[in-house]
Amino acid sequence: MKIALLLILFLPVHAVGQTRAQELERQRVEYQKQLAPEKATRVEDLLRRLKDEKILERINYGYNGLSAKVGGMVTGGGFALGPQYFRDDLKGGALTVRAAAQISFRNYQKAEAQLLLPKLAGGRMYLDLRATHRNYPGINYYGPGPDSARLRTNYRLEDTCEAGRRSRVAGRECRAGARQPLCLG
Repeated sequence: MKIALLLILFLPVHAVGQTRAQELERQRVEYQKQLAPEKATRVEDLLRRLKDEKILERINYGYNGLSAKVGGMVTGGGFALGPQYFRDDLKGGALTVRAAAQISFRNYQKAEAQLLLPKLAGGRMYLDLRATHRNYPGINYYGPGPDSARLRTNYRLEDTCEAGRRSRVAGRECRAGARQPLCLG
């Protein structure tokens, strides 16, 4: 009688354990049948294509110095696009020229020009001349610091800045120079 009682008590536990293991194995097999590779969204496909085919790098590199300048406008100005001419290989690297103009979809405008002579006086001096014109219809201003009131205001910015910088190379890694900005508001 004791043996029969022990068999009745332990047999169902052993059988349930086998059934649970079989059930888990069956679920595992069904789950593996349903597995499929992840599908990327259209946006992910587009971004991956832009990266893999280096489309943006090719646009930015341009042809013979002429390229597209994308972004780089003030925050809130919107998406900006325009032409850029950049050459740093003129006169054997002794002359660098850059000119760019941009306009955003919110009509923010920016024009820049730069002339750099990095190898004057046998490489001991250099001269960097720059000019920038900005016409921004509205720039958000939140106050002079973190303790200012939470009020926001908006102002227009239109200015032209010219800057010249000349330097003398004092050593292998040391330059000393002066920068002279001139901004006309």
